[in-house]
Amino acid sequence: MEIAKSKVYIQTDVDGRVTRCEGGYTTPSDLTGWTYIDEGIGDRYHLCQSHYFDGGLYTTDGICRWQYNDGACHLRTNEEIVADQAARPTSISVENVTLEMLADHEERICMMELMSA
Repeated sequence: MEIAKSKVYIQTDVDGRVTRCEGGYTTPSDLTGWTYIDEGIGDRYHLCQSHYFDGGLYTTDGICRWQYNDGACHLRTNEEIVADQAARPTSISVENVTLEMLADHEERICMMELMSA
């Protein structure tokens, strides 16, 4: 009896960073936009989302760890990861967002009251 091999597919962003990995038990039905990279037997291939890429696809703070270029996946350098971290937008405090949202909400209520008068 021959054991079926599972195929592994990835998606990348515009810069070639690997953003998704599917295959095995979760092979997409529509492979448009996916790149075939490998196939094999075992958990690495059947459960590739969590087993294919050593250390996972992302750092603990959500930066892509792997790059696809020249037909293969490569671990990104620490410098590339640090550059992505530095390029992230600065966060806005929840307090400021809440105040802006409340002010916008109050303005809308006033406008509705004026329109109905």
